Amino acid sequence: MKAIVILFLLTGLWNSAPPKDIAGKWQVDNVDLSGEHMNLSGQQKEMMIKKIKSMFANAVFDFNADHHFYLSPNVATMPKGDWEYNPDQGIIRIKEVNKASTIMLIKVAEKDGSTVFEMAETQLVLKVHRKS
Repeated sequence: MKAIVILFLLTGLWNSAPPKDIAGKWQVDNVDLSGEHMNLSGQQKEMMIKKIKSMFANAVFDFNADHHFYLSPNVATMPKGDWEYNPDQGIIRIKEVNKASTIMLIKVAEKDGSTVFEMAETQLVLKVHRKS
């Protein structure tokens, strides 16, 4: 058992705790999307992956202290949102302003010394850094 614990520590399979505070601006450094579970033809899947990657490349997630959320460049289909963060679970919930319905769930994790935003229900993983 002790050998298994040491193996996990050495291989980095345990992630450190997510940040306690995510307020501020987060710049996307890298976009990873495999498209493995997309039910599209090869060419359609390739085009969709390219479109999604370009949409999030160099994007900035802005989690304002007043809990308003902005994504820039502005994604046309993204309504204005508010955010809530559960630091114990590392989950950001973005909902439409003055509505209870969830627009997006983001799992915040620390991997290999970097912060990543994993979009729930998709295979989109964004490596980010805090700008401010």
